[in-house]
Amino acid sequence: MVPVINDGLSKGILMLTFDSDSPDSDRAMYIGTDNRTAGMVQGDTMREALGGSGKVGIITGGLGALNLNERIDGFRETVGADIEIVEVVATDDDLQKGLGVSEALLRAHPDLNGVACVSATGGPTLAQVIQGPDFEGREIGIVAFEDREETVRAIEDGIITATMVQRPVQMGSLSISQSYEILTQGFVPECALLDTGVTVVTLENLDSYTK
Repeated sequence: MVPVINDGLSKGILMLTFDSDSPDSDRAMYIGTDNRTAGMVQGDTMREALGGSGKVGIITGGLGALNLNERIDGFRETVGADIEIVEVVATDDDLQKGLGVSEALLRAHPDLNGVACVSATGGPTLAQVIQGPDFEGREIGIVAFEDREETVRAIEDGIITATMVQRPVQMGSLSISQSYEILTQGFVPECALLDTGVTVVTLENLDSYTK
């Protein structure tokens, strides 16, 4: 997208990105989740869930995805020295593959205390697998990402501890308001990245969080 964005700017068209960034382009600004920061929030949440120590696995969507790797970097940075990350596995954002990946992770590490899912597919697939008869009685702290229907149900059932929910409504609203200010008032953004953040959703705020 870099040539498209830069070409638009050269023609006097305001170009900014939201939800997904193109950091190597000349876009005016990016409005959306700072994924490294989101990973740090997830790391804090996991550390609290495990009481500061334990062994965790990470389920990602794709090993080459920039946004997911930024989340993993933030998670590693924040989770703490007493929490060991034993393995990172990928679902390739495929729910069916996610079932096999989740099962393999649980079987390979019977002493696993927690799992961080940094993409939307990890939470639902892991929640389904861990409810199977082979893992009955297995207690693992699961910190997911996004609020898919299956993830919300798993929080209600006490299977998933928390999930990181992005704020797409704010992304859209701020994209319009920032564009308006730039175009009508000559507003120049002070920062190249406007982080809309994530909400840590648990059973306590499941019925009240906003996007």
